[in-house]
Amino acid sequence: MTPREILLRAAELVERGWCQEAYARDAKGREVASSDPVACCYCPVGAIRAAAGIYGKSEALKALRDLLDRSAVAWNDAPGRMQAEVVEALRRAAEGVE
Repeated sequence: MTPREILLRAAELVERGWCQEAYARDAKGREVASSDPVACCYCPVGAIRAAAGIYGKSEALKALRDLLDRSAVAWNDAPGRMQAEVVEALRRAAEGVE
């Protein structure tokens, strides 16, 4: 997968379910690994990890970090952050990579 494909897939995952203060959560809100099959809600980094699978995720993470100009985890966990903002950021980051 290309970094662009990873970012777009991550945006789809976050659009279906988003979380803060964890890479991923299950349907009961429990923190799980982003690769866990029961994961259904993701932060942007967890979604990138889930989308990338065995493929490299560093370029996708770098594209998002460069867009945000700070840590994606801290940005995601900021009070008042909205799911739609996270989806939009992932899609905008995808536009900036090959």
